[in-house]
Amino acid sequence: MQNAGTTTGRKDSDSLLAHAQLIENASVARASVIGNVINLAACGALLLYYGAINTVTAGIGVLLLLAIVGWRLTTTAQIAASSPDDKRIPAWHQRMTVVGAALGGFWGGITYLILASNVHAMELVGGMIGAGMMSAGAMAFRTLRRGALGYILLCGTGGAAGLLTIGETPAYVSLALLACYLVVLSTNIIATSNRFDRAHGRELELSEAADTIQILLNDLTEQGSEWLLEVDAMGRIQNPCEKLIAFTGKSSDELTALPFGRLLNEGPEQDRLKQFFRDGKIIRRHLLSLTVDGQKKWLSLSARPTAGGRSGYRGVVTDMTAQRHAEERVSFLAHYDTLTRLPNRILFNDNVSTALKRHHGKIAIMYLDLDNFKTINDTLGHPVGDSVLAEVARRIESAIGTHDLASRFGGDEFVVLVSGSRTEKVDHLAATIMKELSAPIVVDEVVIEASCSIGIAIGPDDGDTADCLIRKADLALYAAKSEGRGQALHFLPEMDEAVRARRSIESDLRNALRNGEFEVHYQPMVDVETSVVCGFEALVRWNHPERGLIMPNSFISIAEDSGLIVPLGEWVIRQAIADAALWPDPVIVSINLSPVQLRSAALVGILMQAAAHNGISPERVCLEITESVLMQDSEANIQVLHKLRDFGMKISLDDFGTGYSSLNYLRTFPFSKIKIDRCFVSEIEENRECQSIVRSVIALAGSLGMTTIAEGIERQTQADLLRAEGCAELQGFLYSQAVPADQVSSYFETGRAKLATG
Repeated sequence: MQNAGTTTGRKDSDSLLAHAQLIENASVARASVIGNVINLAACGALLLYYGAINTVTAGIGVLLLLAIVGWRLTTTAQIAASSPDDKRIPAWHQRMTVVGAALGGFWGGITYLILASNVHAMELVGGMIGAGMMSAGAMAFRTLRRGALGYILLCGTGGAAGLLTIGETPAYVSLALLACYLVVLSTNIIATSNRFDRAHGRELELSEAADTIQILLNDLTEQGSEWLLEVDAMGRIQNPCEKLIAFTGKSSDELTALPFGRLLNEGPEQDRLKQFFRDGKIIRRHLLSLTVDGQKKWLSLSARPTAGGRSGYRGVVTDMTAQRHAEERVSFLAHYDTLTRLPNRILFNDNVSTALKRHHGKIAIMYLDLDNFKTINDTLGHPVGDSVLAEVARRIESAIGTHDLASRFGGDEFVVLVSGSRTEKVDHLAATIMKELSAPIVVDEVVIEASCSIGIAIGPDDGDTADCLIRKADLALYAAKSEGRGQALHFLPEMDEAVRARRSIESDLRNALRNGEFEVHYQPMVDVETSVVCGFEALVRWNHPERGLIMPNSFISIAEDSGLIVPLGEWVIRQAIADAALWPDPVIVSINLSPVQLRSAALVGILMQAAAHNGISPERVCLEITESVLMQDSEANIQVLHKLRDFGMKISLDDFGTGYSSLNYLRTFPFSKIKIDRCFVSEIEENRECQSIVRSVIALAGSLGMTTIAEGIERQTQADLLRAEGCAELQGFLYSQAVPADQVSSYFETGRAKLATG
């Protein structure tokens, strides 16, 4: 399509050029014909006078010339009345080439007759006629290159033949001069023709450009967001267009002669425009604002002075309102949180840096997040969680007032900047925020209890940069949450040390995985009825090369936070199942799963592959999970647990009764076993409430077809009470601490051996 369009455009351009060449030739046709007739009359008279021709020949010559010039005049009349797209243009072009050659041949013949007449006086006339008619023909046919070249060549040929008939030295010199003359004329004809073609091409381009500009201007005014503006030397609007009328909401009469500046909002940009008008300078994309019906609009003006500004300005106005709104929206998104409309981390950090300079480092940072917000999100849904966050933001702003700045860093994390002398009230502000957030939040008729923990860092003592103070406030927040939540703590240097120690442990953990420093110990679980070992709980231990044997409570949480729990958990699964394959059937191995592990897509495959590889029945594998596993992505986690249960593995709910929704989880998932937490076992001897809870749990499990196991058994009296209540299995130091895998075999005699019951 593009090639076809290009070819069509080229044909149109060639046609326009050919028509222009013919029109130019036609414009001199009448004068040329008159010159031909006059010259023929003079030459004919001389030839008759000297007897070089007779009357008949003279008559034939006159008729021949009249035929040629008549044909030319008829054709030029048709050309003059034609349009550039006339289909006869190629034929006319060919015809005028023939006319040029015919006239050249005619005058070549006349020149020959004069020079060959042997009349000495006629030789001078012949030279003048030949040279004059060659020049005149070249001029007359200058835009038709082939016609002009044919004319001078045939005319020159007749002259050359005539000179040869003279046969004298001056004639030969004249012949050489004639040849030079022909070369010069030919060169001039070609150059003149080329100049005409180029000039016509430029004229055509200028015409097309003018048409394009006019189209664009019409488009600009009628369809685009731009319009033309004209003001006089006093800055008054002239000839207001429809777009300007629509944009300003004023009539044409109201706008005509109205100073353009009166439409605009006052400010430095309006003052600069007035200065432009006074100085007569070019205006380029000058941004201006005006208010129409209470709404602020923006426009950009580009204009040039006419007569140096003495006659006014003409230019283009562009409606920038939509673009400005888009830029403001982008700026908002770059600096504010869309949910709470609070400043985001970037804008907050800028404000902290500014406050540090203004108040000489005397600022305070309060870093806070909601307690158990993930539970709200998971149980009530993200839309409710978003509504809670929006309400929390409103309450924080209400608590701090207009003097301080609140920001949302993401999730349920909020940060508050307190500056200057108000840092002395930071504890009061923290208490006010916690009080505000403790009031119930109602979303869609659901009452939600919220609380927060706060970490506080105060400059310049705790730091003199935004990043340093925010980091230390975050450390204080971590300590506040670790110590029970619902409180505000100031940063202390030992908090930084604790983080460094934590990072050191994390680094060592990575090395430990590579170096094989972990091992699995096993604590026996005792069947109450038979007092024999029915299974072992797999408990990971870390043999640190410098710190010795490290218990899991010192590194499991760090492994979970860093993601190392996934490869560590995979290793424990494979090792525990491999060890259990060496135990007598049906002794089970119980393996703990963290919430992070359960989210791993590879978990199900690893468990199945480990069981198959070691040839152990899936029924001998029990997976222990805590309530927190179900609180995080509960629906997805329950689907994974169902897959494992369908495979044949047992699922045990650990720490039962310590969470918020244990009974609800018993309803949604058929656990194989419930583990009674050690916090109830430790006080079962003297605390009646603990006894009642244990009794209820055992009864509930029995009614649901689930087995119960109690952990943390240290005294025989605890074991006796649990046996009396009907607990099925016991576990604790009373029977054994966790032992390495190579010591497990000592518990078996003839398959399974009884343990001492104290």
